[in-house]
Amino acid sequence: MGWPGGTGEKKWAELAGDAAKTGSLTTWHMGGLIGLPTFPIRTWMQDYLGIPATGGEESPANGLWALVEAVRRAGTTDREAVVTALEGLTTTFAGLEYGFEPDRHLAITEDQLVLITLERHTGPAETDPPYQLGREWEEVWLPAFPDYVGPTHLVRPTLEANRRAFPDTVTEILEGGWGTLCTVDPPDATGEDIELTSDCKVH
Repeated sequence: MGWPGGTGEKKWAELAGDAAKTGSLTTWHMGGLIGLPTFPIRTWMQDYLGIPATGGEESPANGLWALVEAVRRAGTTDREAVVTALEGLTTTFAGLEYGFEPDRHLAITEDQLVLITLERHTGPAETDPPYQLGREWEEVWLPAFPDYVGPTHLVRPTLEANRRAFPDTVTEILEGGWGTLCTVDPPDATGEDIELTSDCKVH
């Protein structure tokens, strides 16, 4: 287990080489799930830079935008005035909605935390019963990074907490198969009716 979120950065896995074991866990947050097609930062990087996102790019973009917006709202660069403006800021910019409150200066809440597994381009580890990786594995990461080593979203352990934070995004993940979901119960469930079972070893 590890935090801050930077421990999920794929360069750590690349530097660790064989010591970075498939299936290792670390924490992340829902705002970092930029494999989702609805996250603006993913589209911006493709359109304006011609490169794919690797994860984490939304954080500096959101931070810079929040600071600029706070200065605009405050009408000054005075520190106390900017802090006050930030404390009332809730917005959506590069990814999911985020914000700050006078008694909570962290934009990420506990319900937004997720678990991610470290995976390799060679596919999931052999387990009994087996697990399968989500759509971002085949459609986002492998086409852009044929030798991919990095995180995939492990949906089930934080499913209900994440639903409280971002119900629409969780529905998008479940119905689109974007995370490592494992067994859907009942098989024909949709939207908020979807539940995930523990019938896979990674859970």
